[in-house]
Amino acid sequence: MGFLEALLLLAAGGLSGLLTGWLGVGGGIILVPVFYSVLHEAGASTLVAMHIAIGTSMLVAVVTSVAGISTPLKEKQVEWRPALLLGGVGAAGALVGSAIAAGLEGSTLRKVVAAAVIYGAIAVLSPRKKGKKETVASGSTPGSIGMIAACGVIASLAGVAEVFLVIPVFLSTLGIPLKKAVIAAGLTAAMIGAGGVIGYVIFGWGNEFLRGGSVGFVDFIRALPVAVGSVVAQRAGASLAVKSQGSTARKIYALLLVVVGIDMFFF
Repeated sequence: MGFLEALLLLAAGGLSGLLTGWLGVGGGIILVPVFYSVLHEAGASTLVAMHIAIGTSMLVAVVTSVAGISTPLKEKQVEWRPALLLGGVGAAGALVGSAIAAGLEGSTLRKVVAAAVIYGAIAVLSPRKKGKKETVASGSTPGSIGMIAACGVIASLAGVAEVFLVIPVFLSTLGIPLKKAVIAAGLTAAMIGAGGVIGYVIFGWGNEFLRGGSVGFVDFIRALPVAVGSVVAQRAGASLAVKSQGSTARKIYALLLVVVGIDMFFF
């Protein structure tokens, strides 16, 4: 990895973190296409480039998710029981997803990622729910286990181990305060990402098309500058979210995601 490539990845991580903190959606939706393009330009085989892009994006997701909930963890604001239970289930689902991904062709995975990117555009345009009471609908944790397992599989197939994918499950099934639900979802997302990383390392180990720099289907070296940029910029994005609604930015961002998704699906 050269200096210019490292700068590009640092900038991509910064953009991803900024948008995640500001608009609530970023992460793998941006990073998987970026990683794929960088790997393709670096000469990685198209048979494994998308696998590596997804596995590496999952690694970055773990780092940014942990960084995002570091303060609540220190202040003991986490609902540990549902977060760990659902996180464990989600991680198992992510392992299954990575096993499925390992058996798919790169072109097929591109279409899966394209669908996730377009879904991300829809999520960006969806209004954030506001209510007078900071509570969520009551429900049972067992009712959410299947949903979280499915989230783990989907996240691992598309490289989007993000809070936006997990939080709907918490909001629809757990009767805990909204703020704590978001924090618990962050911890669950981190565990899903970790399960995906482990799976992509295991199922990519010894692949004949891999080049130097990757451990299985995870490129730890290229993940580093992206993770640094994302963690730093995520706080700036959160500050922007407090100061502005960013409706115009959401529409532009969603349009760009649709363009990227269509390009990945058809070209």
